[in-house]
Amino acid sequence: MDNEQDEQITLKMAATYFAGAPQFGKLTISPTGIQFTNDHAERLSVMLAWGEVNQVVASVSMRKKISRFTVISQTGNQYPFAAKDAKAVLRAIRTYLKPEQLVRARGVLAIFRGH
Repeated sequence: MDNEQDEQITLKMAATYFAGAPQFGKLTISPTGIQFTNDHAERLSVMLAWGEVNQVVASVSMRKKISRFTVISQTGNQYPFAAKDAKAVLRAIRTYLKPEQLVRARGVLAIFRGH
């Protein structure tokens, strides 16, 4: 990336993309979209423009810690990620999406109760 593109990056952080086996790399949030770049295999990288993102679902634990989040595309594809500071990632994503596009995943108890 050149300096002009670096200035536009909102957040860049180490992350894990769960596509079968965990893929380790860098997650970049920018005005153009979300990009995951694999550390070892460039072909396993993912780029989603904001127009392609339908929803972002956050998994929140009982202790109110966000462990993982899943980006759901307009076509229904799911891209699950984990980051050391997922809360910071979601805050960066929040600037580009509508509030109703950021949702909390149903908890285990809610699933068992049928709600």
